[in-house]
Amino acid sequence: MTHHSTRPYGAMAGVYDAEYRDFEGDIGFWRERLWHNGVVGPLLELGCGTGRVTLPLAEAGYRIVGIDVSPAMLRRARVRRQHRAPEVAARVRFAKQDMRDFQSKGPFAAVLAPFGAYSLLTSRADRVKCLARCHRQMIPGAPLWLDIAAADENVAPGPRHVSHSFRLPWSGELVRKTTEQVILPDQGGGRIRYEYRRFDPSGEREVDHFVVGFDLALLGEEEVANELEEAGFELRDVFGNYRGDPAGRGQPRLIFEAVR
Repeated sequence: MTHHSTRPYGAMAGVYDAEYRDFEGDIGFWRERLWHNGVVGPLLELGCGTGRVTLPLAEAGYRIVGIDVSPAMLRRARVRRQHRAPEVAARVRFAKQDMRDFQSKGPFAAVLAPFGAYSLLTSRADRVKCLARCHRQMIPGAPLWLDIAAADENVAPGPRHVSHSFRLPWSGELVRKTTEQVILPDQGGGRIRYEYRRFDPSGEREVDHFVVGFDLALLGEEEVANELEEAGFELRDVFGNYRGDPAGRGQPRLIFEAVR
């Protein structure tokens, strides 16, 4: 019988990397928006994690700084950077910084917060503080993107469970993951709980079992638009998916494009 443990989000960096290593659905979107806005660089990525977005943008020719608060995630990102061509690796810098008060040297020609990073700031004060910090570090006219999950209006308060599985590429072990999401409308947020069960390659013998939990802000279009305006940004557009379609009912994302 395996030991059940609770771990911080960043501690599962390797498992996170394995789970999302083949997800590239948003990479083309970021490249297209950067090109459309005439951005040359340098870029700043908030909540870069293991470099899933950072490194492809460096491969596209951009100089980019990725910041994250998790040392484990950043260690994984730096390992991934080592496997890129030297000229690509030279365009990337990773730094342990908090997106609310980062000290990375600007000015930046664009800032992006992909894949829900902005939602990890659960208080409005922290989100406005993050945006104000970005504003100070950007050149005039530079674009800012915030990519968050659109709230599902049909989901009732209470727990919702989703399960899927994937394999760890370095060992062939099977990981079964169950996501529990609890909507807390009175608190303007949700509580996420990931339960991971790791099995040997046969899928029969469990070798590890751990839980990761964290809170997310559940944000609407008007709320984020107001936060951007308060921080001095002008909202240009809101996209509903990585194809660039307009936001609206039934779309999975809210991707805000604003300019300093």
